[in-house]
Amino acid sequence: MKQRYDGKSQKRSFPLDSKVLALLPVLGSSLKARFSGPYKVVKQLNNLDYVIETPDRRKKQQVCHVNMLKPFYERDVESKSFNGNANLLTDALSRS
Repeated sequence: MKQRYDGKSQKRSFPLDSKVLALLPVLGSSLKARFSGPYKVVKQLNNLDYVIETPDRRKKQQVCHVNMLKPFYERDVESKSFNGNANLLTDALSRS
């Protein structure tokens, strides 16, 4: 069982000053926890634990295990513009 898991798992690491999303606890129910952020990686404590900067929370810095983090990818705003979608719609309507 362990060999199957290890075969499919990937080692994750986050460089300093990179942006990550963190699965942080929510008051009331652990089932309501969501990834929030983006937060900045401030320090790597060991191979599995990172200190992230959380300015919008009560604790300004939190230690997070690598399993509770995922990389944050910024969207390319120009490629998702409304004008591009409008052109596709008018092309489709003109063909009909």
